[in-house]
Amino acid sequence: MIKLLDDLLIDKIAAGEVVDRPVAVVKELLENALDADSNKIAVHIAEGGRDLIEVSDNGAGINEKELALAFLRHATSKISKEEDLLNIGTLGFRGEALPSIAAVSKVEITTCQAGGSGVKAELAAGKLLRQENTPFPPGTKIVIKDLFYNTPARKGFLKSAVTEGNQVYVLMCRYALARPDVSFTFTNNKRSYFKTPGNGNLLDVVKVLWGEDYASNLLPVNFAGERCNLQGLVSRPSFVHKNRRQQIFFVNRRPIKSPMLFKAIDQAYKNLLVSKQQPIVILNIDLQPDVVDINIHPQKMEVRFKEEGYVFTVVSKVLSNVLNGLDYTPDLSFITNNKPGWREPAGDFYGPKEQTVLNHDVFERQENSYNPVNQEFFLNEEFKAQGLIDPAATHLAFEEADTEKDYKILGQIMNTYIIIEKNQDLWIIDQHAAHEKVIYARFKQKMAAHKTEGQNLAIPLALHFNPVYMNWLDSHQDILNNLGFYLDPLGETSMLLRSAPVFALGQEIELLNQLCELKNSKDLELIKDTLAMSACKKAIKGGAALNIEEIKSLVDDLLATEDYRYCPHGRPTLVVMDRNMMDRIFKRQK
Repeated sequence: MIKLLDDLLIDKIAAGEVVDRPVAVVKELLENALDADSNKIAVHIAEGGRDLIEVSDNGAGINEKELALAFLRHATSKISKEEDLLNIGTLGFRGEALPSIAAVSKVEITTCQAGGSGVKAELAAGKLLRQENTPFPPGTKIVIKDLFYNTPARKGFLKSAVTEGNQVYVLMCRYALARPDVSFTFTNNKRSYFKTPGNGNLLDVVKVLWGEDYASNLLPVNFAGERCNLQGLVSRPSFVHKNRRQQIFFVNRRPIKSPMLFKAIDQAYKNLLVSKQQPIVILNIDLQPDVVDINIHPQKMEVRFKEEGYVFTVVSKVLSNVLNGLDYTPDLSFITNNKPGWREPAGDFYGPKEQTVLNHDVFERQENSYNPVNQEFFLNEEFKAQGLIDPAATHLAFEEADTEKDYKILGQIMNTYIIIEKNQDLWIIDQHAAHEKVIYARFKQKMAAHKTEGQNLAIPLALHFNPVYMNWLDSHQDILNNLGFYLDPLGETSMLLRSAPVFALGQEIELLNQLCELKNSKDLELIKDTLAMSACKKAIKGGAALNIEEIKSLVDDLLATEDYRYCPHGRPTLVVMDRNMMDRIFKRQK
C-alpha cells in the first residue's frame, strides 16, 4: 500500500543526505558562519562531537522574526530564483543544513544582528520548543547536543570519539587554510588545538597548524590569469608524503575533491619525485561561478569544471614554473675537500641542512654515501681539461673502466640508470633504488650494532607537531623508545627530543611525522617502514649525474648487499639481459 510519509520521517531521511556524522554538522555550521561574513569563528566539541558541538561567530546574525523560518527546509536567504544557481557565491544555498541538523539533535541557537536585540531559541527533533529575547553581541552561537539521539541506528554507526574528533580537526584545518583571513579557534574536550591569526597570510596558518619546519619547505604560488587565478603553497620536491592527504584544493575558497587536479599535480612534479611520493599542495582556484558546477551532491565537495582541460593546463603549467625556478644544485657535502675541483653546493634541493647536534655528521660522512654531482660542476674548465666529461655527450661513457671487479662499467644513461657488463650479461641498474638498498642495509647494521639505542643530543631539539600527532606520540612512547627516540612533552603542540637513533640524525622531525602516518603498523613493520623511508630520503635521485668513482662505489656496495635485487619497498634495483635474450630481441637465433 502506497502512503505519504509523515513530515518527521521525511526530515530524518533528508537529514541523512546532509548529516551523517559530527564532522558534517560542523561543516554546515562553519559554512553558514562564513556566509554571514564572520572573521572570527570558534568551534568546540566534546566526545568527538557526539555529545556536543558548539560554533560561535561574529557574523551578520539572524533577524529575530526570521529565526524560526531558518529551520524550515529549503528556506534560505542565499538564492531566490533559478538563475542564481548559475552564479553561486556562497558556500551554502540549499536551505537544508539547519533543518537537517535540527531533525536529529537538540539545538540551542542565540543570535543578534548589529543594532538589534538578541534572541535565543531551542529546538528538538526539528520542533521549536521556545524562543525568547536575550542580550547577545552581534553574531550567532549554535549549540548541538545529543546528535542522533532520536535515530539510534545512525548513532550506532559512528566511530570512536577519537576518530570522530580527528575528522573534525582535519575539516577545521581545511577551512582555516581556505580562509586565512578568518581567525579559527578549535577545541576538543576543553583542550585547545589551534587558533589561527586571521591576518590573511596562508603561510602563517600553516605555521600554526603544522609548525615552522613544515612551513619552511613550502613555496608560494600566485598567478593571475584572464579567466583563472591561483593562490597557495606547494612543497619542494624534497619534502613529500606517502599519500595525497596533504593535497588540498579549493575552488573559490570552497574545499573540493577532484581527480583531475591530482593528475595536474602529478604532471607538474613529473620526473622530480620517486614512485609513490606525493608533494604537499594547498591550492585555491578562483573561477567565475558560471564555469564551475557545485550543485552535484548535498555535501558540495564534488564539482564539475566547464573547461576542465583549461584548468588542468593552468594548474600544471603554473606549478611547473614554480618548481623550475628552484635551485637544484645538490648537496656535495659528503665529498672530501682534498679532491680537486670540489666545491660546496649552492642549493638544498635534497633537504634542509643538518640540525646542530653532537656528532651529527659522523654517520653520513663515514658511510661513503653517494649524493648526485651537478652537471654544471663537471663542465668547469678544470674538469674538461682533465677529460672527465665531454660537454657534448648525452651520457657518461666509460668504455674501459679500470676495475678489478668481475664487471665492467659501460656508463650512465638519462642520469638515472647505470649500465654494466657482468658475466657476459647486460645489467641496467636503477641508481636510486640501488642506493636506497645500500643505505637501508647499513641502517639495519647500525640498528643491530647499537641495539636501537638512541644517540643523546648535546642540545635537545624542540619539535612542533599537530595535535593529532602529539596524541599519538605521547601515548606510544614505548614504540618510540624501541626505535631510539626519546621525547618529553614540552607543551600542547611541542616535544623535546633528547635522543634519536643514528639513522635518523638530521631527519628527526620528518621521520617522526612519518611514524605518525604509519601509526597503524605493527611494531616490526613500523621499524622496517621507518628505515625504508629514511633510506629513500637519503638516496640519490633519478636525474643526478654521477662520475666514474661514484658509480664504482655504488655498484660495489650494491653487489655486497644481501638480496640486492630489490629495494626496501620491493621495487627492482636492476634488470639483467643475458645473451640469449638479446639474441632473441635482435632475431640472431637460428
